[in-house]
Amino acid sequence: MKLLEHQTVQSVTSEAIAAEAGVGKATIYRWWPSKVSVVIDAFIEHQLLHTPMDKDAHPAEALLKHWRMMAKQYSGKAGDIASQIIAAGQSEPVIMAEFLRKFHVERAAMARDTVERLMRAVPSIRERIAEERFMELFYSPIHTRLLLRHHPIDREFIRTFPVDFFRVFGVEFHDGGRLRKLPRAGSYTATSKIVRAKQ
Repeated sequence: MKLLEHQTVQSVTSEAIAAEAGVGKATIYRWWPSKVSVVIDAFIEHQLLHTPMDKDAHPAEALLKHWRMMAKQYSGKAGDIASQIIAAGQSEPVIMAEFLRKFHVERAAMARDTVERLMRAVPSIRERIAEERFMELFYSPIHTRLLLRHHPIDREFIRTFPVDFFRVFGVEFHDGGRLRKLPRAGSYTATSKIVRAKQ
């Protein structure tokens, strides 16, 4: 990751990567098929270190915290690197497949475990939306802003979006990210029955 502070994924060389690691170029290619593969592994290691999932917190708090850490990372250099890896993958499907397998799929599995815990803790959410769709809607705005750059991943977005998202499901937070309110048990079921009865 240090090499990419002043270079792009495409411009960094295998020789520079080997020199930074203190090994020969042949050693690099013994373990990785390409320089981008090295970058992907370094990126994943960096992201795992800086965006852990809190297993001890309430799952709603854990997801809010994880989302904010991820968005903060993507607002800086890590976001530039992710964009460059994805861009490289557009012309080289092998790179995209590797990035999806190593990063997206594994990270999604970690988030899915917490979403499952959330839906057990707050059953009314499961009544309204499937786990995969919840994850997609929750995390997609980060990637949309990262790739399209139509809006920045700024402090206001990081502060407000996850709070607004959870509020749709009746989950509310204090300003510091601590859980303030959960929906009453059966509240969505009762409301949906009333709506269906009026139709």
